Amino acid sequence: MIKLYIALFACLTLTLACKKSNNEPDSGFKCKLNGKKWRPYNDDFKSREAEIHLQNNGQEIFILATNSRSLEAIGVGIYTPGKRILPGKYTLDGKTGPRGFYDNNATHESFYTQSGYEGVLEILKIDTVKLRISGTFYFKAYDETTKLSVDVTKGEFNLAYVTY
Repeated sequence: MIKLYIALFACLTLTLACKKSNNEPDSGFKCKLNGKKWRPYNDDFKSREAEIHLQNNGQEIFILATNSRSLEAIGVGIYTPGKRILPGKYTLDGKTGPRGFYDNNATHESFYTQSGYEGVLEILKIDTVKLRISGTFYFKAYDETTKLSVDVTKGEFNLAYVTY
């Protein structure tokens, strides 16, 4: 019985010791959609739940997370013509291209950032050795057809990226 307690204590100590001490988000993608936890999910083993594409010589980034159960997708895209994307804050306003979006294919609704419905993507780290990008985001988005809006908050990602 004592050996069991020692083993449990050792496991707990190891787990706490391995916990990240920096502010980098956990691996993966998560956010809140209208105040409720939202996570990507994909039951097709050939597809990713969340992905990042770094394109156009590092001037464009596209982040997409999908949930095949609820038929939803949340994403962010920015384009900085003539400049490589670096860690920093980017306004998601839809005016000059930077945009956040939420699609609900079950209800055929598509929400996009635009004037009055904006947000921020903050890239915390671009690791060119491990090919990972981490950051945070939030935005409000509007559907022109239904005249409804959504609030995406507490977004975090830390994903391997692919270059094109």
